[in-house]
Amino acid sequence: MKRRCLVLCAAAALLAASVSPAVAGSSDAAQKVLLYTYAQGFQHPSRYDAADAIEKLGKDNDFDTFHLDDPSQMEDEDWLNQYDALVFISTSGKALTPQGAGAMRRYIEAGGGYMGIHEASDTAYEYPWYGRLVGAYFGGHPFPQTAKYMVVDGEEDHPAVNNIPSSWNVYGEVYHFSSDPRKLDHTVVLTVDHGSYISNDMTMKELNDVQGSPHPIAWFKEGNLLDAPKKSVGGGVDNKPHTKKSQQGKGGDGSGF
Repeated sequence: MKRRCLVLCAAAALLAASVSPAVAGSSDAAQKVLLYTYAQGFQHPSRYDAADAIEKLGKDNDFDTFHLDDPSQMEDEDWLNQYDALVFISTSGKALTPQGAGAMRRYIEAGGGYMGIHEASDTAYEYPWYGRLVGAYFGGHPFPQTAKYMVVDGEEDHPAVNNIPSSWNVYGEVYHFSSDPRKLDHTVVLTVDHGSYISNDMTMKELNDVQGSPHPIAWFKEGNLLDAPKKSVGGGVDNKPHTKKSQQGKGGDGSGF
């Protein structure tokens, strides 16, 4: 658990340090990060521990945090724009109202940063732009067990992983995803050893066919966070035919993790 939290905190620090200040204003001010934990579906109690960990990280590294568990506040676009980045911590289901989804989409389009943790990928299926922002939607997981997680070869110098071991064992849920985030130009920095755990919902070949290889666990993207792919990716991240063009989402010059 300690090392899993280390990855989480390192990534949050990276996001807070690297997002464009275009949304929040002057780059001289301390950067502000919104920690959003509202879960309309499955409830992970650990999301509050994660918020506490990032709040402590902020105090230690000179960025401000605000913890929010109320979806109605997300509807206030002017309020949202004070933050340099949004961190969705195991949100789930319809975590955004239609008004909140519109405000968040415009926030990202204007250059705001985003970080999604764990069940954030099991959120807002009704908005394909959110699926592109998070990189891939949740596809299930086998029973909780210990698995070996690893830094992807060639990504050791990335700021989110350059202070952690090259591999370590973690007990928990090994997430499977409904598409490959690399098809949306995300770069995978963490993976899991398929030989270290039992997958009781999909074979390893099926996993590779759906989500690519190596198994994506954590990834990042710089800019164009909402752009739709030129070719269909599947897994819910493609624009829906009936969605108005103005609501499909595009651009987004911030950082995503």
